[in-house]
Amino acid sequence: MSELHQMKNMSVPVRVKAGSKRRYGWQSEIQAIVESSNHMSVNGDRRVGRLTKQSRIQKLYQGFHELIELGYKIQNPRNFNEKHMHALAKYWENKGLSASTIQNRISVFRTFAEWIGKEGMIKESAAYVSDSSSVKRSQVAKRDMSWTAAGFDIVAKLQEIEAYSKHAAAQLLMINAFGLRRMEVLSFKPNRNWESVPGTMYGAIRVRDGTKGGRERIIVVSTEAQINALNYARQVVGSKPSSTLGFPYMTLEQSCKHYNYVLSKFGLTKKELGVTGHGLRHQYANNRFEELSGMDSPVRAKTLQAANTKEAEEIIQYAKSRVSEELGHTRTTITAAYIGNDRYLKKQQEEQKARENPVPLETQSPVKTSNLVRTIRKSRRGLLGFLGGD
Repeated sequence: MSELHQMKNMSVPVRVKAGSKRRYGWQSEIQAIVESSNHMSVNGDRRVGRLTKQSRIQKLYQGFHELIELGYKIQNPRNFNEKHMHALAKYWENKGLSASTIQNRISVFRTFAEWIGKEGMIKESAAYVSDSSSVKRSQVAKRDMSWTAAGFDIVAKLQEIEAYSKHAAAQLLMINAFGLRRMEVLSFKPNRNWESVPGTMYGAIRVRDGTKGGRERIIVVSTEAQINALNYARQVVGSKPSSTLGFPYMTLEQSCKHYNYVLSKFGLTKKELGVTGHGLRHQYANNRFEELSGMDSPVRAKTLQAANTKEAEEIIQYAKSRVSEELGHTRTTITAAYIGNDRYLKKQQEEQKARENPVPLETQSPVKTSNLVRTIRKSRRGLLGFLGGD
């Protein structure tokens, strides 16, 4: 059965062939388009996972429902054009949705436009909103979003959660120890995915299920904290090889919702305590960078730490590369979203210095006057003189 038929609260008619004369409305046409195209990434270089497919479907249905609410008569989704994109983006902006949410939704409709043969029709997100900052996402961490930075005692908080749910405590312990994503930890099989590896003392974990784009990765087990997290996870799930860290008797989707509920119950949200479960992934990234480089991460550093030698620069690049790989990313630059970067730190220091030592007005550089302005002033003076003015 397709993902469309599995979606709750969605009445989807019988599938029909794309472009068929016999249609059952815009929903069935979307169904046909999606089922023929919704399997590749935006770049077309890899297949996407089931959750990405479902997310796309949900956003498309939601978007077309919103267009109908806005007064647009949707008869054939293949007629989707920029007018509709402008309307949706304005609607989302007025609702106060976050930059990442608006950008993600526009991206889904950009992909949809390509599916219906309108590649290039949907431009950059900023073209569809009145305030470009509403879709501008920062790719550099401006503050340390780890739990310790927020003043949390990680052990004490996990013990508090453990009293309510051992599974939830084991999940968060694994995120802290290995920097796993939420879906990765819920899909993790402690008895099967912790393997012995020649040349290592404690083996390694294989992160396969729940990864973005199905990119498998290996993380070597090297610390006591990682060993303790794995042993505790095994204790929680029992001895069955196929047991995952997801909540018992729940599907992956149900486990995901329950995970969010548990975190909310204990105040682990941006709104309440200012930290989330994802903050433990930031915790891992910053701690790991500092362990590998021997330096504070840029987002934690108080002063700029320049690499004075080629060897020091190579160590920093190696640390960033390792952190990126262990987090499941292919680009080294993505580490800036977790550990910050020197460029932003330098900018902060310059701004702070300017606030503390403002330049006196008499020493500031004079305002430069353009040639055009000088010409206009000279012409005006000549005209006033000719007319007998001052």
